[in-house]
Amino acid sequence: MTGLFRVAVASDDGLSVGSGHFAHNKMFLVFDVGGGEAKFIESRGNPFAAGPSDNPAHSGSPISELRSLHGVEKYSRLRELVLRDVNLIIASGGCPTSVAYFSSEGVVVAFTDPGTPVEVLIEVIKNAEPEDLGISIENE
Repeated sequence: MTGLFRVAVASDDGLSVGSGHFAHNKMFLVFDVGGGEAKFIESRGNPFAAGPSDNPAHSGSPISELRSLHGVEKYSRLRELVLRDVNLIIASGGCPTSVAYFSSEGVVVAFTDPGTPVEVLIEVIKNAEPEDLGISIENE
């Protein structure tokens, strides 16, 4: 039987893969996938996304402090706050540091074209075996 794994798709509109670095997209659409099925779990906002709180009047706020983080510290916080339980991130872009960090945490980062419809991606991967995607699933 196919193992269940959790996928986060980086998006700006909730319908398609966002453009640019996944750490800057507005949200992550989270799905449980496996055994030929996919279940939407939730949309998780990204506190690192650029937005109205970039206003200097908000300096010193928790969002402002998060957005001042860079490198491994930033990706560690993104994992802790938003992507704590995912096995696969699908996005249109990312830097070598982000890919290396998430890979070291056992998370596969895969890239596709910006604007790719999320439902098309999920349809393609829902029948995949985790190991075919490079995902290691621990038996409980």
